[in-house]
Amino acid sequence: MKRTLLALVLVLATLSAHAQLLYKISGRELTSPSYIVGTYHLAPVSFVDSIPGIRQAMADTKQTYGELLMEEMFEADSVALMQQAMMLPDGMTLDSLLSADEMQRLNSYMKSLLGMDMTNPMIAQQMNKMTPSAMSTTLTLLNYMKKSGKIDVQNSFDDYFQKEARRQGKGIGGLETLAFQIEVLFKGTPLERQKEQLMCLVDNAAFMDQMTDDIVRAFYAQDLDAIKEAMDRKLNNSCDTQPDEEDKIINDRNANWLKKMPTLMAQMPTLFAVGAAHLTGEKGVLNLLRQAGYTVEGVVGPTSPAHKALVLYYSETGTTKVVAEELQKQTGADIEAIEAVEPYSGNFQETIQRGQREMQSGQTPALRPLKKKIADYDVIFLGYPIWFGTYAMPIATLVKEQDFAGKRIVPFCTFGSGGLNTSSDALRKALPKANIQPGYGVRTARVPAAARELDRFLKENGYKSGTVEPLPDYSAQQPVTDEERAIFDAACSNYQFPLGTPQTVGRRTTPEGTDYKFIVKSRGMNGEEATSTIYVKVGNAADAKPEFTEVIR
Repeated sequence: MKRTLLALVLVLATLSAHAQLLYKISGRELTSPSYIVGTYHLAPVSFVDSIPGIRQAMADTKQTYGELLMEEMFEADSVALMQQAMMLPDGMTLDSLLSADEMQRLNSYMKSLLGMDMTNPMIAQQMNKMTPSAMSTTLTLLNYMKKSGKIDVQNSFDDYFQKEARRQGKGIGGLETLAFQIEVLFKGTPLERQKEQLMCLVDNAAFMDQMTDDIVRAFYAQDLDAIKEAMDRKLNNSCDTQPDEEDKIINDRNANWLKKMPTLMAQMPTLFAVGAAHLTGEKGVLNLLRQAGYTVEGVVGPTSPAHKALVLYYSETGTTKVVAEELQKQTGADIEAIEAVEPYSGNFQETIQRGQREMQSGQTPALRPLKKKIADYDVIFLGYPIWFGTYAMPIATLVKEQDFAGKRIVPFCTFGSGGLNTSSDALRKALPKANIQPGYGVRTARVPAAARELDRFLKENGYKSGTVEPLPDYSAQQPVTDEERAIFDAACSNYQFPLGTPQTVGRRTTPEGTDYKFIVKSRGMNGEEATSTIYVKVGNAADAKPEFTEVIR
């Protein structure tokens, strides 16, 4: 359902109001590389310059293609066609399509969102003739605008790339027509299913809001894996996007684009700007390009990943230092340790007590001056242990004292159970002018695996030359079997705190073994019900023991 809403938002937004986003495409007899950039259709144009290498890619290409030829979207015929597609057939209204109970639930949702509902004659006049799909999209857009402010219709993120190409006298085009998108996004779903999807939005507002927030956050972090993970979340009922719907909205369109892209790239170097959700996964455009024989590489800088980098880390017990030195070894970056003027003791309990005092008082520890200058580096690999679910207190001092504006920050951390996602979010709040990249985290118990995992992470993200085979997606979540519960228990039973009870699980097979993604129910510190995601690995060896790799709360 969420994929459907996000795809619909693309069209309505323009009419109404791994880890990079940019990839280089070469090989297969291309004389010059082309590029593809993932977009979020409601992002502000100002975010363009946060994408490393995008200006160089725009300069080096001779034409720009989007999902649609954006300038045609505003032509009178196109607007009329779109408006017609969003309306119910003559004689039918939304309140006649929905039951009295469904209308009551819809009105309650609208009241909480808008302060008005369909009992208001003005609202009914504008919205009662909408199809359920159009209503879902409109409510999603209004919810986004309520949280984020206005949408600049005349200067949309996707349109920017085509406008710039046109301004420079370059060619522009669309991989699809508006008529095709209208057929797929509005007309291709039966009214009964549209109605069901509308009620799913209404009845699961908190779930949908969280998913949308996480997708937007992942886009601004330029984290394709996190985008896909958020979009793949399930309610495990009929509200979930069905396989045929996902094919129609995402996969089939990707495959159709791959029939057109080779010809365009052979003609001249091309910049493709399409929704970021289309890039990731086994059936995503990036993987389809690789399967077609092209070399696809993430772009980390204006021309290459060879930007000056610094591994800057804090390590109390030496564990994070091990990871930092491995990272420096694999990248060739400079390296420096962060040191507190008054070192922490290294004793777990004493560190906890001191850290709690510092957090409660707001007094962060004084640091010794850095020998390296942050201003001299483009990429900062910032390492730390996780304390209290976020970065260690010396990092709190560092981000207050140092200027990271314009720097690409790549977090890496060590932890007992998890904390990469929460600490990365904290860095984004503390350093709003920095570009916080997807990071790497490893449990203290699994540090020996860091060298192998860092090799994949660095290659996937363009910080190290070479390519790796994409990992398959996790299967859909299914109820946990007795065998899977035993694997979960074996992986987690030795952890010092209870991690909860697994409810459902997705799995995937990799060259190294089998990975499990458990959705787990537990109790919070105040007794409230909590849900977390716990990842478990089982190697291929006959005596391999299950080990949990991370908890995401």
